[in-house]
Amino acid sequence: MDADHPMCGVLIPCLITVLIDSRTGVADTAGICTSQLPDALVLCLVYNRQSIEGTAAIARSIKDARKSQKKPSLKMEFVPSRVEERSTVEAARRHTAQRFIDLIEGGPRKVEQSLRRAEVRNYPWCAFEEKLAVFEEYPDERGSLLDAMHDLARRITGSSKIAIRPVDADVLSSYWRRAAFDDPRLFDLRAISDQPTLDAWSQVQFWLDNAVADDGERPEWLMSLAEAALSFVLRRDNRLSLRTGATFAETAEQLARRAYNEEPTTYATRYALILDDIAGLLQRNGEFEKALSLSLNAERLWQADRSPIAKWRHARLLDRRAAILDTLGRSDEVIETYKEIAEIYRAIGRRSLPVGNEIEPARTQRLLASKLLERGDGGGAERAIIAAVKLLSQTSTARDRDLGEIIEILITRLKVAMEIGDERFEKVAGQVLLHADRLLPANGGRDRVQDEFFLCQSELCRRHGQFDEALFRIESTSADFQSLPRVALQKAEILLDAGREHEAMEAMLSNIRSGAPLTEQALGLFRRAIGSSELGGLYFDELLSTLTKSDEQGASTFIPAMRALTEKMRHDGTDFSQLVPLLQTFIRKPI
Repeated sequence: MDADHPMCGVLIPCLITVLIDSRTGVADTAGICTSQLPDALVLCLVYNRQSIEGTAAIARSIKDARKSQKKPSLKMEFVPSRVEERSTVEAARRHTAQRFIDLIEGGPRKVEQSLRRAEVRNYPWCAFEEKLAVFEEYPDERGSLLDAMHDLARRITGSSKIAIRPVDADVLSSYWRRAAFDDPRLFDLRAISDQPTLDAWSQVQFWLDNAVADDGERPEWLMSLAEAALSFVLRRDNRLSLRTGATFAETAEQLARRAYNEEPTTYATRYALILDDIAGLLQRNGEFEKALSLSLNAERLWQADRSPIAKWRHARLLDRRAAILDTLGRSDEVIETYKEIAEIYRAIGRRSLPVGNEIEPARTQRLLASKLLERGDGGGAERAIIAAVKLLSQTSTARDRDLGEIIEILITRLKVAMEIGDERFEKVAGQVLLHADRLLPANGGRDRVQDEFFLCQSELCRRHGQFDEALFRIESTSADFQSLPRVALQKAEILLDAGREHEAMEAMLSNIRSGAPLTEQALGLFRRAIGSSELGGLYFDELLSTLTKSDEQGASTFIPAMRALTEKMRHDGTDFSQLVPLLQTFIRKPI
């Protein structure tokens, strides 16, 4: 090894020094390295009988071989290693001196002194990791491993001018990280992950930039850094700019991919989780096509793992994809995705699901039923929601976190029965109410299902022209339930069907005044009310005034032009219901 190489840690006053690490024993290959090639020989041993006797035998064999070949004798250095500080060392040292009396010049006392001077103590810090002393200890620290190695180098070369060459701190840190079992930065990364985002992000950014630039980084550091960076972006209190957050997420994916490519078996799961998290982030930011692309990549990783937990994660990933597809209006793909999720859960079995996720198969069937109902497939919706209720029947007790989903499943069962027809509705409703009594708490959960039951009854009555009975059913629900926008709209629709336009108009206006959004359904009902009444012009004015108060920003540029138009149309005797579609700008998604 070149003496100027930074790994040497020492400067030896010669052009080249070649160090040969020979095999132990007296085999042919070992004999070449220990007898024929070297100018000097270092024999390391430990203070036990086997090592002492073996080292002495090898040294005598080399000495005899050199003598028989009429070669000059070798300079030998004996280095007792891993020497413990205890009383038995003294006896072992004396025994070693007696066995080496003919191998080291001088009498027994001088031999013992030579061994004592050459001894290298036991240093636990270097026992399990490939750390070089030059990177771990200070130069000239007496009693250190580095000091012992320098002393040995001076004895081998016969020079007292050996000095330590300074090594750059960054170089030391780099070599240390590559040799250690655990990258020391992992501890710093865990510590910084607990800090507020704005306090820690600059350090994380520094690490990210360095990792991108360094092709030699270890996979564990790359993956851990990627996970930490993404965790900052996903925090609820995230105060990073959108640009910084996007950079963190993009870099996290790049580093995680590098770790996965180096060790696919080790990092497949963690890489898939990162892809899923980034897909969720893109989904929240409205980048749906990118989110779908990443979810497909994660899906390939989950499909390669046939374990129940991987299948469950695959199902959760598909659940996210269904939500994205639903947002994009791709209803047929949404339905097929929910069917695939349901099949995965059937393959896993409820008992193999992670604790706390037993409700997921039933939830999937409920979502599938809702989408099939929207498509007009009543039979398919009924089969799916019956499967969901059957899964609920296998639950003896419900967790608090599952109560909301249980309520939704029972309500969906009522809605599906109502849409299919009212012949069996009362029977199905009775079964649903029994499930509610068994699975839901008396205060809150059961009342909600009861209110939805009355609402379904009201709708069936409306369809049969029994308007007073329909209104009575709505009025039988709780006051909080009646204040829900969709319930208020259903009441308004009943009033319109009954020819009570003024009451319907008042109900809808009151709904908007209370903060309900203007939806497509509400707009259609307003159009009916205004078009079917002689007071349509007054109703339309009242609607404009209510919208102005509820959405001043949207109304500031639109309402004045609308009022000018209505004044002209009033003189012409025009049907004001024709203007209602122009109010599309106020439409909001229902809450």
